[in-house]
Amino acid sequence: MHTTHLITWLKENETTHLKIFLDSTQDAKDADRKKEVSSHNKKYYYLQAAQAIFMNNDDEHVRHFSQVQPDVFIKKIDHHIKNLKKAYNVENTRLGKTGAGMTYEGLQHNPSKVNLITLIVDSFPWWPDLHGFWKMNPGFNMKPSIADPGQDLEGEMLSTFQFGNTGSDASSINETE
Repeated sequence: MHTTHLITWLKENETTHLKIFLDSTQDAKDADRKKEVSSHNKKYYYLQAAQAIFMNNDDEHVRHFSQVQPDVFIKKIDHHIKNLKKAYNVENTRLGKTGAGMTYEGLQHNPSKVNLITLIVDSFPWWPDLHGFWKMNPGFNMKPSIADPGQDLEGEMLSTFQFGNTGSDASSINETE
């Protein structure tokens, strides 16, 4: 399968990839655009991808076969996307729950994640593009973010445990009390 060609095609056909991967209302709102809703099943879009990917294949037999037996290529693309989803999620487990929901750019600038991102991209070069498509899509990202980057959850928790006017806080609590 020509993964790079598939990813390139998906990037070039944003409306289609949003339909294939089920656009979210929140993503559309965040991007200040209308939500993309498909009026066709995925096979319709996979056929478009197969024709675009294989019509210029170096092998004449593959080019011809993709035009006369497109169903074979539709199944291959569907299977390949499922395999990409599995590989993407394997890499996301390395990031943890908060990293899996961050943008690729945010991860590159995060000192605690930059080395890991480099390793991920070295072993799975399509991860940044797939992450752009799938990071907040629970149908594809099995490790969605549980917190926004930059949240001070520890500080918020500690302030919750502060005690009235005594000036005591959670850090001064003795475990034997």
